[in-house]
Amino acid sequence: MKSYTGKCIRRYKKYSGLDKGIFANKLILLGIIIQIVFSWATLYFPPMQKILNTGPVVLKVYLMAWLGIVIIFGADYIRKKIIYGFRL
Repeated sequence: MKSYTGKCIRRYKKYSGLDKGIFANKLILLGIIIQIVFSWATLYFPPMQKILNTGPVVLKVYLMAWLGIVIIFGADYIRKKIIYGFRL
């Protein structure tokens, strides 16, 4: 059942796509790998840099950007566990 909250669409109101673990969901894992490769290519692969007019950033900045994704997923996971209980 999909939950529509404002402009945000969630597949499950109580569950997370990470409940079974990140390696159990092959679609999420594939999406993460594609995002990592594309973000790396955008910043560090010369043909992509030329097409998109981008340049390299310091590794620390690159990793901090990826930390934001972990914080968002983690916060949503914790929120669901607090609201709906810590049952597995």
